Amino acid sequence: MLALIWIAALSMNGCFLVEWNSTVLDPDGVVVDSADSFAPLDTAWNETPYYPSSFAELGDPCANVGPIYSLYFPREGQGWVGCGNGAGLHHSQDDGASFEEILPGNNLYVFDLREDRQGRLMVCGHAYAGKREGALLIRQDDESTWTDLLYYGKNADQDNAVYISNCGQVAQDSFGRLMVFSNTIGDLTTSSDNGQSWTKEERYWEDDNLEDDGYAAHQVMRLESTAQGFVGSGSNIAEPPMFFRPSAHPDAEFWHMNREEISQRHIGEAWAMATPDNGETWVLGGRDQEIGASASGFLFVGTSQDWTSIPLSPEIDIVRDVDFSADGRLGLAVGDRYPPTAKGGFVLVTLDAGRTWMEMDVDLPADLQRVALQGDKFWIGGNGYFAGGQL
Repeated sequence: MLALIWIAALSMNGCFLVEWNSTVLDPDGVVVDSADSFAPLDTAWNETPYYPSSFAELGDPCANVGPIYSLYFPREGQGWVGCGNGAGLHHSQDDGASFEEILPGNNLYVFDLREDRQGRLMVCGHAYAGKREGALLIRQDDESTWTDLLYYGKNADQDNAVYISNCGQVAQDSFGRLMVFSNTIGDLTTSSDNGQSWTKEERYWEDDNLEDDGYAAHQVMRLESTAQGFVGSGSNIAEPPMFFRPSAHPDAEFWHMNREEISQRHIGEAWAMATPDNGETWVLGGRDQEIGASASGFLFVGTSQDWTSIPLSPEIDIVRDVDFSADGRLGLAVGDRYPPTAKGGFVLVTLDAGRTWMEMDVDLPADLQRVALQGDKFWIGGNGYFAGGQL
């Protein structure tokens, strides 16, 4: 049924896709033809607006105290929102229609939300008050039990403490190893025993540092784990946007990564990163920081160290987040137009795993931060704004 909806949406929006492969279900409902069967296609921008089947502003779970820094909606009815400015963590059991604050009273900043390999929620941020003061990574073991896995402190005194300002990104690899990056500087820490102990902070994880007289230090904005290992995106405002792959250096540890410049024509961070096909293809977005008083957003699709730029609308100024449905076909990206105060935010839509993009026809405020997809349902969050709908 969902495949028919996508085909109708393509027709209504006038988007012609070469080698389109619709999802086919066998009599038992098993996907026969999925995103993995895509042949490489040329990327394109479709100027025809996309009209969602439903869209509505919802109550802001952060209560206008802080921006929404993390959205996680992994299953039907279940969703979590993480807030900045100490506004905490909020849980919904009705697809975002209502929320309950959990872990209250801790002046909690939440920058990333994931589940570990056992399906336990991991809350990545910093608690600045209350009984969890100093906690950087908190895991929900069951409905009422929470475990503080990582603290701010000196690793030589406590092996579950590390001197990083916050937990900005967290991921777990196929061996169960955890990696945490700070979101204010490029420091990482890792755990090989399910979060019981952690390594001292490490800033020189890029594999140039493994060479004699080699030096490199970078910021990671997004972190993911694939079958090949940990990958990330980032850089800084003075370097080209970068994608970080697992290092192939003979002296590398599992946490070493190798930088890959996705463009020589842009300077600035890759803020957004997601994959539609379990790491075969990546979509990265951000802003060219060398361009001041005009729109300078970028969106790249890459496979095997070959990156292609999506020709965006001339108003797109920064792409802050991107997400794909579980099957990889549907994708959304959010950010701001230029100038943001006058033209607000945007949502970009792809119906073909990132090959072709168009802009959703909805009115949005500026400072959009995050997007989440669950099937054809979606949620977007920003500074004092939360909305959802259905593609």
